[in-house]
Amino acid sequence: MRARRRSVIMKAPGRCRRPDAAGWPPPRAPAITQDQFPMDRTLPRVGGSVYLHRPLSGVIYGKTHPIIQQRGSMTPRTPFKRLLEPSEEKAPILEPHQFKALLLLAGEGLHGRRNRAIIWHSFGSALRVTEIAHLKVRDVLDCNGEIKAMGTLPASYTKNNKPRTFVQLGPGLREALDAYLAYRVQNGLQAGGNPNEYRGLTPSSALYLARGDDGFSMVRKLYIGVDGTQTEYIICSSLQNLISSLIKRVGVTGGSSHSGRRTFATRMRERGIEDELIQALLGRGHPNQTMAYIGANLDRIRAAQATIYADL
Repeated sequence: MRARRRSVIMKAPGRCRRPDAAGWPPPRAPAITQDQFPMDRTLPRVGGSVYLHRPLSGVIYGKTHPIIQQRGSMTPRTPFKRLLEPSEEKAPILEPHQFKALLLLAGEGLHGRRNRAIIWHSFGSALRVTEIAHLKVRDVLDCNGEIKAMGTLPASYTKNNKPRTFVQLGPGLREALDAYLAYRVQNGLQAGGNPNEYRGLTPSSALYLARGDDGFSMVRKLYIGVDGTQTEYIICSSLQNLISSLIKRVGVTGGSSHSGRRTFATRMRERGIEDELIQALLGRGHPNQTMAYIGANLDRIRAAQATIYADL
């Protein structure tokens, strides 16, 4: 059977041409080699064509690569700097009054204590949605039932498949988590464990329960690259939709579950925390190095977090 020919399409503002067509790259843009413009081959095929996907830098396909945008510089921006850059396309950073309204809204209803604690883990610990959904009781509590100041997420929880350190230092987060755990104990939700350990809760049970005694459901998705390589990733659409819906309902246009991490990073930088430490708190870098770095700076992090939401 005759092999089907596949087109490789590179998208740029206002045009869509084959890479070898006349006029590409656009006028005044520097020439781009494969080494300067790496491809993420983990995105799915669309229709019958194979697209040149977004670069590893994280800029979505269809947008200009940072090398083209900068024109005068061949040094791409780091993912952390892009996280903090203002943009209409990024998840918005919440102002203090917006975050206060979000907490009030999240605290309403039957699942108010759970939802409020979830919001705090997003904005106070900079956890991703799937990391929050993966959390177990033993991840946030010591055996004696005390809330951990610093915890470690297994590699199976994280986006980059590496263990990461997270903190639970903010007074608002700790109060919200205390209230939710007390609610679980009072209502016997996965409370069949040793009464002298983990507050009587089953340590291996999901921290945040969706229905009855079950955690939020997660789904495995498969990316097929241009070269045929396959990569699995996990999503938790129900929790992502919950967080995004709450943020949008308080009037934050374009609010999404990623607003928590962006707000966390921005507020910590405003309190004088250096970028390297913020990156460690976001789960970037070598696991052993970030754990040591965070552990050595717990008092500074605690002091910064105590002032970020002090007026709530």
